[in-house]
Amino acid sequence: MGLPVGKLGNVFGSPALRSIDASSVGVVCPRCKFVGNYSLFENSPDYNPRDQVILAHPVGETAFLKWLKCEVENCKTPLPLFAIWSAATTAEEREADISTWRWEKLHCPQGHKIQASLK
Repeated sequence: MGLPVGKLGNVFGSPALRSIDASSVGVVCPRCKFVGNYSLFENSPDYNPRDQVILAHPVGETAFLKWLKCEVENCKTPLPLFAIWSAATTAEEREADISTWRWEKLHCPQGHKIQASLK
């Protein structure tokens, strides 16, 4: 899955270029609907050496949805959530798509579970 760096707020770029400061991001796979954690920082628990930054043609429009919070009340480490949709996707179609997402392994950057909710 290809994600445009600019749409992610250059989160994995040099600190001077970042408009979003996060150690990992939540991204929904448009094919399998799995909501997963991803990071390109080696010190992150979400780092996978097989993940990489490459030049690719986007498969749709990347949308920032919201900052997600975990279930732990004192945790102050939110996770930015992104999804990929076609520009022609209506709000109703997006809502229907969201209802099919698989959230079971999503967690904040500290490892705490995040509930399936965009409200």
